[in-house]
Amino acid sequence: MTCVHCGRLKVNRPRGMCYPCYYSPARELYSPVSKYGRRGVLNGHRNGTLPTPTTARPGTREKLAVLAERAKAGQRLWHPLDAIE
Repeated sequence: MTCVHCGRLKVNRPRGMCYPCYYSPARELYSPVSKYGRRGVLNGHRNGTLPTPTTARPGTREKLAVLAERAKAGQRLWHPLDAIE
């Protein structure tokens, strides 16, 4: 079987890809073969919109509520200006 991306080399990595293609940005073009490959909503919300920062401290109920609200809205979970302490 040959790589789904380049079509030249033998498949030896997940997603039906060869070693060079798997470790290149091309990997994001192909979904994982395993049903366990993507977990969570939007796979960590890497592609969601940036939310407004919060002053809620990490680990508090308020922060957990903010994270749940962000996940439900399809936003990124973390903002660089969120409270850290």
